[in-house]
Amino acid sequence: MYFLDKGILVKMAKERSDFDFDKHALDVEWHRQPKLYYKYATMAADTRKEWEEAKNNLKVVEAEVSLDVRKNPSVYGLEKITEGTISATVVIDDRVKEAQAAVIEARHEMDIVDAAVAAMDSRKKALEKEVDLWLANYFSEPKVKSEDAEKFKEKERRVLRRKGRRSNE
Repeated sequence: MYFLDKGILVKMAKERSDFDFDKHALDVEWHRQPKLYYKYATMAADTRKEWEEAKNNLKVVEAEVSLDVRKNPSVYGLEKITEGTISATVVIDDRVKEAQAAVIEARHEMDIVDAAVAAMDSRKKALEKEVDLWLANYFSEPKVKSEDAEKFKEKERRVLRRKGRRSNE
């Protein structure tokens, strides 16, 4: 298969670095988002195409085996040809099993890449929420009025002086 042979799916599953983002570089992450989404969306389209091709190939293989069984029943150990025996013979043929495995594998790859596309949608929502938090000053430092800050510093000095006297006694 296209992606597993190249190891892309395994790499995606292990790294997941495309799904994380730096909340301190939201501008950079917003520039990356459409490129990442496009990357995974095109992978999804490619894997969907491969799945459809594998399904079509399975139908062709089943038809070829069915025709071959009808033409050469003795090769398959059949004495009497019925639709039931033909169907059973087609199902157990190694070529059909191989084509079925290819369909299952293609579907698995498609599902993994579809999950990555869904993760990109979630990443976008998370970026939006991070921006909302940033705009609401969620990540800002607390600000104290200058007169309150002076009162707080004075109180801190008194506490430290008392501690200093206690340790000297």
